Amino acid sequence: MSSFIPKALASLLLFGAACTTQVGGPDGVGGIDDKEDNVDVIGADAAPTPDAFTPFDGPCGEGDAFFETGDGICFEYFFESSSWAGARLKCQFLGGDLARVDDSATNGILSSLVPTAFPQAWLLGSDSETEGVWTWDGEPMSYGNWRPGEPNNGNGVENCLVLVSDQGGAWDDNNCNDLKSYICQR
Repeated sequence: MSSFIPKALASLLLFGAACTTQVGGPDGVGGIDDKEDNVDVIGADAAPTPDAFTPFDGPCGEGDAFFETGDGICFEYFFESSSWAGARLKCQFLGGDLARVDDSATNGILSSLVPTAFPQAWLLGSDSETEGVWTWDGEPMSYGNWRPGEPNNGNGVENCLVLVSDQGGAWDDNNCNDLKSYICQR
C-alpha cells in the first residue's frame, strides 16, 4: 500500500470527518470478499495518534505557503484552524513537527509566510512542562522574539507560542486550545 495520502483525505482522517460507504447491493450484501482490500475505519469520536498513520514525507509545498532553505529544511504554512496539539499532529503526520525558530533570519522567513489579515500561527514553543520555562519540545530556546510584556500567561492558561506576522513576527503566548493557523517544519 502506498504511503501517499491525498491532502483532502488526510485532512478528513486527521480532523474527525465521518463518511459512510455502502458495500454491495441495496441490502449491503455482496461485494468485497478480499480482506486485503478492506480498510479499518476510525470512528468520528476516536482521536487519531501519530502512529495510526504512515507519514507522508513528500516534496516541500503541501501547505498554503512554503519556503525551502538551501540545506533542504522545508517550512510550510497551513491556513486552517487548529489547536496547538492538532496542528502538531498534522505536522507530524507530514513527516515533521511544528516549526522552531533559532535565529532572526528564520523568524523573518516564517513571518513572511503568514498573511497579516490572519496574523497568528502556532510554532513548536511551549512552557507546558514548567511555567515560564519556554522550550522547543524540551530543548531550551536560544533565540526569542517576544512582544513587549510577553509571555504573560494570561488568565493562567497561555502555554503555547504563536508568531504574530502583523507585528513584525513578534511572539505571544496563547491558550493551546485556541484555534490558529500553523507552520510545520520538516
